[in-house]
Amino acid sequence: AYLVTPSTSVFIYNKGESTTDFQCPGFVPIFADEYTQDLTEAYSVCGTNSPACIYDYIATGNAAFARNTKLGEEITKQRRQRLEKIPPTIRLVTHFDDTDSLLVYEGKTNIVIFEAKDDNNNSAICKLSKDITSVTLSENGTLTYTPDLYSPIYLNVQAEDSTGAHSSVLTIDIIVCPLCNYNGVCNTNSVASSFLEGHFQILECDCLPAYSGVYCEFEVDACETFPCSVGQTCTDLTADEQGNNT
Repeated sequence: AYLVTPSTSVFIYNKGESTTDFQCPGFVPIFADEYTQDLTEAYSVCGTNSPACIYDYIATGNAAFARNTKLGEEITKQRRQRLEKIPPTIRLVTHFDDTDSLLVYEGKTNIVIFEAKDDNNNSAICKLSKDITSVTLSENGTLTYTPDLYSPIYLNVQAEDSTGAHSSVLTIDIIVCPLCNYNGVCNTNSVASSFLEGHFQILECDCLPAYSGVYCEFEVDACETFPCSVGQTCTDLTADEQGNNT
Protein backbone atom coordinates (compact mmCIF):
# COMPACT_ATOMS: atom_id res chain seq x y z
CA ALA A 1 0.00 0.00 0.00
CA TYR A 2 2.96 2.29 0.56
CA LEU A 3 4.32 1.88 -2.99
CA VAL A 4 3.83 4.73 -5.44
CA THR A 5 1.90 3.76 -8.56
CA PRO A 6 1.86 5.41 -11.99
CA SER A 7 -1.50 6.97 -11.12
CA THR A 8 -0.36 8.41 -7.76
CA SER A 9 3.15 9.51 -8.68
CA VAL A 10 3.78 13.25 -9.02
CA PHE A 11 7.12 12.81 -10.80
CA ILE A 12 7.89 13.04 -14.49
CA TYR A 13 9.87 10.12 -15.92
CA ASN A 14 12.09 9.76 -18.94
CA LYS A 15 10.78 7.88 -21.93
CA GLY A 16 10.66 4.17 -21.20
CA GLU A 17 10.77 4.66 -17.40
CA SER A 18 8.05 4.45 -14.77
CA THR A 19 7.63 4.22 -11.03
CA THR A 20 8.60 0.55 -11.06
CA ASP A 21 12.13 1.42 -12.18
CA PHE A 22 12.70 3.20 -8.88
CA GLN A 23 11.10 0.75 -6.46
CA CYS A 24 12.54 -2.03 -4.33
CA PRO A 25 9.63 -4.15 -3.06
CA GLY A 26 11.95 -6.47 -1.17
CA PHE A 27 13.49 -3.71 0.95
CA VAL A 28 13.17 -4.24 4.70
CA PRO A 29 13.70 -1.03 6.71
CA ILE A 30 16.14 -1.00 9.60
CA PHE A 31 14.88 0.08 13.02
CA ALA A 32 17.57 1.21 15.45
CA ASP A 33 15.87 -0.27 18.53
CA GLU A 34 16.18 -3.75 16.99
CA TYR A 35 19.98 -3.52 16.92
CA THR A 36 20.92 -3.01 20.56
CA GLN A 37 24.58 -4.02 20.23
CA ASP A 38 25.08 -2.04 17.02
CA LEU A 39 23.29 0.91 18.61
CA THR A 40 25.79 0.96 21.47
CA GLU A 41 28.65 0.96 18.97
CA ALA A 42 26.91 3.67 16.97
CA TYR A 43 26.70 5.89 20.06
CA SER A 44 30.45 5.50 20.58
CA VAL A 45 31.06 6.61 16.98
CA CYS A 46 28.37 9.27 16.62
CA GLY A 47 27.33 10.36 20.08
CA THR A 48 23.63 10.44 20.84
CA ASN A 49 22.56 13.61 19.00
CA SER A 50 22.99 12.62 15.35
CA PRO A 51 20.25 10.19 14.23
CA ALA A 52 21.52 10.24 10.64
CA CYS A 53 25.02 9.20 11.72
CA ILE A 54 23.64 6.49 14.02
CA TYR A 55 21.40 5.08 11.30
CA ASP A 56 24.20 5.05 8.70
CA TYR A 57 26.53 3.23 11.08
CA ILE A 58 23.92 0.57 11.84
CA ALA A 59 23.12 0.20 8.13
CA THR A 60 26.73 0.05 6.89
CA GLY A 61 28.94 -0.74 9.87
CA ASN A 62 31.35 1.84 8.42
CA ALA A 63 32.48 4.33 11.08
CA ALA A 64 34.16 6.69 8.57
CA PHE A 65 31.01 6.82 6.45
CA ALA A 66 28.87 7.51 9.52
CA ARG A 67 31.21 10.27 10.76
CA ASN A 68 31.08 11.90 7.33
CA THR A 69 27.29 11.89 7.59
CA LYS A 70 27.54 13.60 10.98
CA LEU A 71 29.95 16.20 9.58
CA GLY A 72 27.57 16.96 6.71
CA GLU A 73 24.73 17.28 9.20
CA GLU A 74 26.72 19.78 11.29
CA ILE A 75 27.70 21.84 8.23
CA THR A 76 24.07 21.99 7.12
CA LYS A 77 23.01 23.07 10.61
CA GLN A 78 25.61 25.86 10.67
CA ARG A 79 24.52 27.09 7.25
CA ARG A 80 20.90 27.10 8.34
CA GLN A 81 21.78 29.07 11.47
CA ARG A 82 23.69 31.63 9.40
CA LEU A 83 20.74 32.02 7.03
CA GLU A 84 18.29 32.41 9.90
CA LYS A 85 20.50 34.82 11.82
CA ILE A 86 19.79 38.54 11.59
CA PRO A 87 23.08 40.43 11.15
CA PRO A 88 23.95 43.21 13.61
CA THR A 89 23.14 46.81 12.78
CA ILE A 90 24.97 50.07 13.30
CA ARG A 91 23.54 53.56 13.52
CA LEU A 92 24.89 57.05 13.90
CA VAL A 93 23.97 58.71 17.20
CA THR A 94 25.66 62.05 16.52
CA HIS A 95 23.44 64.43 14.55
CA PHE A 96 24.82 65.72 11.25
CA ASP A 97 23.84 68.79 9.29
CA ASP A 98 21.37 68.81 6.41
CA THR A 99 24.03 67.48 4.01
CA ASP A 100 24.33 64.21 5.98
CA SER A 101 28.07 64.86 6.15
CA LEU A 102 30.39 65.13 9.13
CA LEU A 103 31.75 68.68 9.48
CA VAL A 104 35.15 68.51 11.19
CA TYR A 105 37.76 71.12 11.98
CA GLU A 106 41.44 71.02 11.12
CA GLY A 107 43.65 70.79 14.19
CA LYS A 108 40.76 69.81 16.44
CA THR A 109 39.84 66.39 17.81
CA ASN A 110 36.33 65.67 16.56
CA ILE A 111 34.09 63.11 18.29
CA VAL A 112 31.33 61.03 16.69
CA ILE A 113 29.14 58.48 18.47
CA PHE A 114 27.86 55.24 16.90
CA GLU A 115 25.72 52.44 18.31
CA ALA A 116 25.98 48.75 17.44
CA LYS A 117 23.00 46.48 18.05
CA ASP A 118 22.30 42.76 17.64
CA ASP A 119 18.77 41.33 17.68
CA ASN A 120 20.02 37.80 18.40
CA ASN A 121 21.09 38.69 21.96
CA ASN A 122 24.77 38.48 20.98
CA SER A 123 27.16 41.20 22.07
CA ALA A 124 28.05 43.66 19.28
CA ILE A 125 30.91 46.11 18.87
CA CYS A 126 31.75 48.97 16.50
CA LYS A 127 34.83 48.73 14.31
CA LEU A 128 36.48 50.44 11.37
CA SER A 129 36.34 48.54 8.09
CA LYS A 130 40.01 49.47 7.67
CA ASP A 131 42.48 50.91 10.18
CA ILE A 132 43.14 54.65 9.77
CA THR A 133 46.06 56.33 11.53
CA SER A 134 44.17 59.53 12.37
CA VAL A 135 41.03 57.75 13.59
CA THR A 136 40.32 55.73 16.72
CA LEU A 137 37.05 53.90 17.34
CA SER A 138 36.29 52.25 20.66
CA GLU A 139 34.21 49.09 20.72
CA ASN A 140 31.39 50.99 22.44
CA GLY A 141 31.14 53.37 19.48
CA THR A 142 33.10 56.52 20.37
CA LEU A 143 35.09 57.71 17.36
CA THR A 144 37.76 60.42 17.52
CA TYR A 145 39.26 61.99 14.43
CA THR A 146 41.81 64.77 13.93
CA PRO A 147 41.69 65.70 10.24
CA ASP A 148 44.74 66.25 8.06
CA LEU A 149 44.11 68.27 4.91
CA TYR A 150 46.77 66.32 3.07
CA SER A 151 45.55 62.85 4.07
CA PRO A 152 42.01 62.27 2.76
CA ILE A 153 40.29 59.23 4.26
CA TYR A 154 37.38 56.91 3.63
CA LEU A 155 35.53 56.68 6.94
CA ASN A 156 33.75 53.31 6.88
CA VAL A 157 32.28 51.87 10.09
CA GLN A 158 30.42 48.63 10.77
CA ALA A 159 29.16 46.46 13.61
CA GLU A 160 30.46 42.99 14.44
CA ASP A 161 28.76 40.56 16.82
CA SER A 162 30.25 37.81 18.97
CA THR A 163 29.67 35.21 16.24
CA GLY A 164 31.71 37.17 13.69
CA ALA A 165 28.73 38.42 11.68
CA HIS A 166 28.99 41.95 10.29
CA SER A 167 26.53 44.70 9.52
CA SER A 168 26.53 46.55 6.23
CA VAL A 169 29.20 49.25 6.01
CA LEU A 170 28.20 52.76 7.06
CA THR A 171 30.18 55.33 5.06
CA ILE A 172 30.55 58.79 6.56
CA ASP A 173 31.23 61.69 4.20
CA ILE A 174 33.66 64.22 5.64
CA ILE A 175 33.76 67.99 5.18
CA VAL A 176 36.84 69.67 6.64
CA CYS A 177 36.87 73.28 7.80
CA PRO A 178 40.54 74.34 7.42
CA LEU A 179 42.32 76.64 9.87
CA CYS A 180 43.23 78.88 6.93
CA ASN A 181 46.57 79.42 8.71
CA TYR A 182 44.67 81.63 11.18
CA ASN A 183 44.57 84.25 8.41
CA GLY A 184 40.95 83.74 7.46
CA VAL A 185 37.84 81.64 8.08
CA CYS A 186 36.35 78.68 6.24
CA ASN A 187 33.30 79.27 4.11
CA THR A 188 30.75 76.57 4.95
CA ASN A 189 28.88 77.26 1.71
CA SER A 190 31.78 76.71 -0.68
CA VAL A 191 33.94 73.64 -1.32
CA ALA A 192 37.53 74.26 -2.45
CA SER A 193 38.67 70.67 -3.01
CA SER A 194 37.00 67.26 -3.29
CA PHE A 195 38.69 63.87 -2.96
CA LEU A 196 37.79 60.17 -2.93
CA GLU A 197 34.75 60.57 -5.18
CA GLY A 198 33.34 63.34 -2.98
CA HIS A 199 33.61 61.46 0.32
CA PHE A 200 36.29 63.87 1.58
CA GLN A 201 35.84 67.60 0.93
CA ILE A 202 37.73 70.69 2.08
CA LEU A 203 35.94 74.00 2.43
CA GLU A 204 37.16 77.20 0.87
CA CYS A 205 39.00 79.84 2.92
CA ASP A 206 37.82 83.45 3.03
CA CYS A 207 41.13 85.21 3.66
CA LEU A 208 41.70 88.46 5.50
CA PRO A 209 42.55 91.29 3.09
CA ALA A 210 46.28 91.01 3.81
CA TYR A 211 46.45 87.33 2.81
CA SER A 212 45.89 85.16 -0.23
CA GLY A 213 46.31 81.55 -1.33
CA VAL A 214 44.11 78.46 -1.04
CA TYR A 215 44.68 78.36 2.72
CA CYS A 216 45.58 82.05 3.19
CA GLU A 217 49.24 81.09 3.34
CA PHE A 218 50.63 84.12 1.49
CA GLU A 219 50.81 87.79 2.44
CA VAL A 220 49.42 90.04 -0.25
CA ASP A 221 51.94 92.39 -1.87
CA ALA A 222 49.69 95.37 -2.48
CA CYS A 223 52.33 97.09 -4.57
CA GLU A 224 52.33 94.15 -6.96
CA THR A 225 48.56 93.95 -7.04
CA PHE A 226 47.96 97.70 -7.20
CA PRO A 227 51.16 99.31 -8.45
CA CYS A 228 51.61 103.09 -8.14
CA SER A 229 51.77 105.40 -11.11
CA VAL A 230 55.08 106.02 -12.82
CA GLY A 231 57.34 108.19 -10.69
CA GLN A 232 55.59 107.32 -7.42
CA THR A 233 56.99 105.14 -4.66
CA CYS A 234 54.82 102.29 -3.36
CA THR A 235 55.16 101.11 0.21
CA ASP A 236 53.58 97.74 1.03
CA LEU A 237 52.16 97.49 4.53
CA THR A 238 52.77 94.38 6.58
CA ALA A 239 49.77 92.23 7.41
CA ASP A 240 49.77 93.53 10.99
CA GLU A 241 49.85 97.12 9.76
CA GLN A 242 47.09 96.54 7.27
CA GLY A 243 44.85 94.60 9.64
CA ASN A 244 41.39 93.99 8.19
CA ASN A 245 41.55 97.01 5.93
CA THR A 246 41.47 96.53 2.17
